[in-house]
Amino acid sequence: MPAWFLAGGQPDTGQFILDYIFRQQWPVGPPWFIWLLLAFNVFALLLPLKLFRRLDAGLQRRPAHTVFLWWLFTLLSLVPLGMWLGRYAWTGFGPFDFQVNRVGFYLIYFLTGAALGGMDWQALVFKDNRLAGLPAGICVALPPVFFTVLEVLTYRGWGAGPDRASAGLLELLLTAICPFSCLVLMWLFRRFAQRPAVLSGSLVANAFGIYLCHYPLLIWLQYALLGVSLPSVVKFFLVSAGSLAGSWVLTALLRRFKPISKIL
Repeated sequence: MPAWFLAGGQPDTGQFILDYIFRQQWPVGPPWFIWLLLAFNVFALLLPLKLFRRLDAGLQRRPAHTVFLWWLFTLLSLVPLGMWLGRYAWTGFGPFDFQVNRVGFYLIYFLTGAALGGMDWQALVFKDNRLAGLPAGICVALPPVFFTVLEVLTYRGWGAGPDRASAGLLELLLTAICPFSCLVLMWLFRRFAQRPAVLSGSLVANAFGIYLCHYPLLIWLQYALLGVSLPSVVKFFLVSAGSLAGSWVLTALLRRFKPISKIL
């Protein structure tokens, strides 16, 4: 709605909805990932439990080999489709849009998270002062190195044209960043965030609800500040802080009701 007004639209909710659905054809926004997560949940329920247990067994016996397979599946799910269909191709029907080349990529990480959530993953990933069987120092150094190379190549125009070799190289770097970044972030939090805190504990408990509730607050705060004469940077911080705080408080209140707390 705020973008509609800035583009010259009139303060008419009906006209906005008609323009949004028929003229803009349901433009992609945050809801696309919510429905995709629901679809992934249904898909995960249909899978046999033994598939998730294989990850547990793999981390116990050969953790580094399992991480390599994780990266390989990431590579196969992203690079071929990205080079064939393009890195930014979207499709869908009605409001159910999704990024074509990343559906398998997102699904792999969703299933990995679901599998890790059902096991004592910390004892497996952080065994013998190593990170999934690999030297922690090397794992920590890889993501920033890969990310720096990726940014430099992107800045120099790699992957922007029809050259598939350069686009493939960027996808390779991206797939290398993803699994190692996940491992390193888990290792850093385990290494340096050992003391429980009230604020961080509340944030963890309410994170999913904040994700679901923040968008309406974000939109209406933007709308409220449209006519206010403030620098855009100040508006950015006001809207960000306000939507975070508001959705945090709202989620904490909603979670006091037991039926809702089972979902949020």
